[in-house]
Amino acid sequence: MSTDCPQIETTDWNAKTSAYAYHLRKIHWSIFGCVDYASPAYRNINRTGLRIQAMQRILSGICQTFRLRTKNIWFFSSTEITEAGSAHNHFLIGFRRPPIHPTQTICDQINYDWKKVMKPRGRSRSGMGGIKVEPYDYSYGNGGVDYVTKWEFGERGQLDRQDYCNHALQKKLFLLSREES
Repeated sequence: MSTDCPQIETTDWNAKTSAYAYHLRKIHWSIFGCVDYASPAYRNINRTGLRIQAMQRILSGICQTFRLRTKNIWFFSSTEITEAGSAHNHFLIGFRRPPIHPTQTICDQINYDWKKVMKPRGRSRSGMGGIKVEPYDYSYGNGGVDYVTKWEFGERGQLDRQDYCNHALQKKLFLLSREES
């Protein structure tokens, strides 16, 4: 889902973030992650749909493994474009209620699924690419949210954002926005 959100100055560092950051900072996040793709099709900046499907598969894997319901998980991801024109994703995961499993266990499972279980579309071998998943570190304040929502700039200025919110997060963001009106 692309958006033309206004820019907001962050207080933590001198960067611009999307308007999502304002409300995402109000949510308790449990997991921060970054993934890249072995398949050139997924790295192609015009293949947003493939990357969204990959993010949905991460969420689906969490639900199946830990018997969670997607309506109880908040999931936000954004695509970052490298200077070489290759795409990768950063994501945040939060839970409506704390899961009974330790956060590190969930991170380890996401890591395992990405490297050993999930397959790129049209490929027979497992392994989507590189991944780094860790419990959200609040010692950095809202640094994780700010990093995931930062604006990207290229030679021609601001790049189009490729953000994804699952349905549960969309509902949460709507409720947060209604509280202020």
